[in-house]
Amino acid sequence: MALQDNFPQSHPEDESFVSDERKTREQLIDELTALRRHVAKLEIVQNVRQFLDLNQVLRAAVEEVRQFLQVDRVVVYQFSSDWSGLVVAESLGDPMFSIINLMIRDPCFEEAKLEAYLNGRIHCINDVLVDELDPCYAKFLTQLHIRAVLVVPILLRRRLWGLLVAHQCTSPQQWQPMNGLMLQQLSDQLAVAIQQSQLYQEVSQLNQQLERKVRLRTAQLQQALEFEALLKRITDRVRDSLDDAQIFQSAVHELALGLRLTGCAMALYDLQQRTSTIHSEYICSELPSAQGQIVQMAGFPDLYDQLLQGQPIQFCQVRSIASTARHSHRDDAILACPLVDDRQVIGDLWLFKLSAESFNTLEIRLVQQVANQCAIALRQSRLYQMAQAQVDELERLNHLKDDFLSMVSHELRTPMSSIKMALQMLNVLLFKDEGRRMKDQSSVVETPKASEALQETSAILPPDASILSSSFTLHPASLQRVYRYFQILQDECEREIDVINNLLDLSHLNAETEPLVLSTINPHLWIPHVVEPFEECIRRQRQQLQLDLPAALPPVRTDLSYLKRILTELLTNACKYTPSGERITVSACVVRDDLLPHSIPSSPDPLIPSPIPLFYLSVSNTGVEIPLDECDRIFDKFYRVPSSDPWKPGGTGLGLALVKKLVDCLGGTIQVESVAGQTTFTVLLPLFE
Repeated sequence: MALQDNFPQSHPEDESFVSDERKTREQLIDELTALRRHVAKLEIVQNVRQFLDLNQVLRAAVEEVRQFLQVDRVVVYQFSSDWSGLVVAESLGDPMFSIINLMIRDPCFEEAKLEAYLNGRIHCINDVLVDELDPCYAKFLTQLHIRAVLVVPILLRRRLWGLLVAHQCTSPQQWQPMNGLMLQQLSDQLAVAIQQSQLYQEVSQLNQQLERKVRLRTAQLQQALEFEALLKRITDRVRDSLDDAQIFQSAVHELALGLRLTGCAMALYDLQQRTSTIHSEYICSELPSAQGQIVQMAGFPDLYDQLLQGQPIQFCQVRSIASTARHSHRDDAILACPLVDDRQVIGDLWLFKLSAESFNTLEIRLVQQVANQCAIALRQSRLYQMAQAQVDELERLNHLKDDFLSMVSHELRTPMSSIKMALQMLNVLLFKDEGRRMKDQSSVVETPKASEALQETSAILPPDASILSSSFTLHPASLQRVYRYFQILQDECEREIDVINNLLDLSHLNAETEPLVLSTINPHLWIPHVVEPFEECIRRQRQQLQLDLPAALPPVRTDLSYLKRILTELLTNACKYTPSGERITVSACVVRDDLLPHSIPSSPDPLIPSPIPLFYLSVSNTGVEIPLDECDRIFDKFYRVPSSDPWKPGGTGLGLALVKKLVDCLGGTIQVESVAGQTTFTVLLPLFE
C-alpha cells in the first residue's frame, strides 16, 4: 500500500495533455516531412529546369526522383505513334536492372488505360506477386524485373507524351499517397521542362536552318559577285577584240579558270552543211586536243535540235560524243549552251566538269550571258571586217580615181598649155595694136596685122572661109562679138588649167610624199604682200578691202607655200562672190585654244599640250550668205554651191577642197560660218617651234 502510494495517481487532465502533445508532435513531423518534400521537389525542379537539352533534362529528372524515393530504378518511357514506347532515360541502383533504349510494347495496354492516363491517373502496384493482376500484365512486369511499380503520366498540351515510372526490383514497396502526389507534381514540372527543351530544340534547329540559309545565301551572293566580275572581265576582253580567234580563246580560257572546269570549247555552225567546227578550246594537259574537228549534227539529232532552238542542255558524258565530238575521256558533267545572234544560232559553248559535280542555276545563267556577249562580239567583229573590206575597197577605188585624175590632168596639161599659148598669140595678133581701136566716125575697122595673121593661118582654115581677105576688115559690132568670144575662150582656158593644176596639187598632197618646208614669216609684212595682187581686182569690182592685223602679232613659223596657197584661194573666192559695195576682211592673230569661242574647234591633235598657241587667220565677206545645209559639203571636191544666176562666174569646185587638204597637212582646222549676210572662213594652225 505504501509502495502504491509512492506512485502518483493518474488524472484525466494529464492524459488529455499527453494526447495533445502527441498530436502536436505528429503534426510537426508531418509538416516537417511536407516541408522536406517541398524542398526536395524544389531542388528536383531546379536541377531539372537548369538544362535545355532534352537528354540532360530527362537524365536529371530520373536521377533526382530515384534519390528522393529511394527505389531501385526510375525510367522515362516515351510513346510512339502506335503506343509502343522506348525507355529514353533511366537511373539505377544496380546496373544489372538496366533497360535503357529498350523498345517496349505492353500487350495489356488498352484504350481504357490511355483514357485514364490522359485524365492524370496515378497507377501503383505494391507487390506484383501479391496484388491481383491480369496474368499477361504480371508476366510482362516480371520480365522487366519489376516487383513494385509507381506510374504517373507525362502530359504535353493534353497529349500523352510518356510515363514517369518508379520501379522496385528486389522487394515489394508500400507506396504512400504522398509518393504518388509528389511524383505527379514532378511529372508536371518535367512536362514543362520537356516542352521548354523541345522549344529550345526547335529554336536551335530554326537557328541552324537560318544559319545554313544565311551561309548558303552568302555563298550564293559571293558566287554571284564573282560571276559578275568574271562576266565583266570576259565582256571587256571579247569587246576589246575584233579578232574571232582572240574572242573565242578569251571566253573559253576565262570560263575554264573561273568555273574550275576540266575543259571548255567553242564551236561555230555551218547550218547549210549541218556541221559544227571547234574553233577554240581549253583542256587539261593530259587530254588530247579537239580543235579543228568537224562534228556532223546528224549524228546527235536530239542534242543539236535543242541547241538549234536556243536552249542550253546539261547531261552526263556520252561515250560516242566523247570519241567523236568532244575531247573528254572521262564520264563528265557537260553543259552545252548555244550562241544566239539575231534569233539565229551561230555556234555553241561546251563546258566540262567532273561527273561528281553539276552546273547550278547561277553557272548556267553566267554561261548564257557569256554566250550572248560572245555572239555580240562576233557580230561586231564581222561587221568590222565587212566595214574594213568596204573601206579597203573604197580606198582602192579612191587611189584608182586619184591616179586616173592625176594621169588625165598630166595628159591635159600639155595640150592646155598649147591652147593657152595659141590664145596669147591670137591676142597679140588681133588686139595688141593700139591703132586697132575703133574710131567714132569710121564704120569699118582695118587691122593690117590681123589681116597679115589671118593670111599666115589661111593654110589651115577652110578655103571657102569668108572671114579671110587680103585686107581683114571688121565692123565694130562684129569686133565686139569677136572680142567677147575670145575673152570667154581665154577665161575657160584659164579655168581648165586651174582645174588641172588643182587636181595635180591634190594628188600630190594625198600622196603625202613631200615634207613640210618650215620658215618664219612676219604676218605684218607677209599678209599685205599676198593681198596686194588682189587690190586692183577689188577696186575694179568696187569692193572694199580691210586688213585687221594687231600690232603685237608675233612671227609665225609654218610652211610658207601652203599658207600662201590657203590665203590666195580664200581671197580668190571672196573677190569672185562678193557683190559691189560690200567688204572683204582679212584678220590674223595668235590665240590660245582654251580661249576660243565654242563655235570654233581647236586643234584635233591630242599630242599637243593644252592650252597651246594657235595662228588664227580668217577671211570674211559681206553681202553673201551660204545656206546652212550647204556649209557641211562646201569642202567636198567638185562641189559648188547652187546659184540662182547661171551667168555668175563659177569656180572649179576644187579650191576649197584644196584649202581643206592644205590645212590638214599643217595640222590645223578650218571652219565656215555664214549668218546675217556675212560669210567667214576661219583657219586655226598650230605654231611650229
